[in-house]
Amino acid sequence: MGQLKADGIDIYHGLSGELPIGIKSVVTIHDLIFMRHPEFYNWIDVKMYTWKFRQTLKEADQIVAISECTKRNVCELGGVPAEKVTVVYQSCSTMFEPIKDQERVAQARVKYNLPQRMILSVGTIEQRKKCPADSEGIAPPATRDGAGAGGAQHRLLRADPCLGRG
Repeated sequence: MGQLKADGIDIYHGLSGELPIGIKSVVTIHDLIFMRHPEFYNWIDVKMYTWKFRQTLKEADQIVAISECTKRNVCELGGVPAEKVTVVYQSCSTMFEPIKDQERVAQARVKYNLPQRMILSVGTIEQRKKCPADSEGIAPPATRDGAGAGGAQHRLLRADPCLGRG
C-alpha cells in the first residue's frame, strides 16, 4: 500500500479479487462459475474464491463485469446494487483479424496440416467449458431451411495453452 501511494497511484484496478485497502479501487469480475457450478471445483477452492469475492465487494469502489450475465450474477449472488457494476466487454488485439492474404492462409494450412473447414477453440480443456471432447466432424450451423451450410462438416481443433507446461 505504501509503495502505491509513494508511486502516486490514485486508483488501483484489480483483476484477481485482491485489492489494497486505503486506496480507491476497481475490480473486474469475469465470472462466478465457482458459485453457479461448484461441482466443477474442489470444495476448498469454492470456499476461497467465494470469500475473496465477498471481500472484494466490500473493498471495491466500483465493479466491472465483462458481460450483462456476469453483472446479474454479481448483483444477485453478491447483493450489490446494479449502479455499482459497470459492464465493459472484453476485446482482443487486431492481430486476430481475419487474414486477407490467401497465400498466407494456404501456407499455414499446409504447415500445420489444417482442414479446409474448422472451428478453433483456444482455452483450457475443462468440463465446465462445455466444448466437445473429440475432434470428430461437427455439423455446421444450420441455414434457414435447416440444412447445414453446403452439407460440409467442420473439424473441431482445440488448443490448450496450459498443456505441455511442467
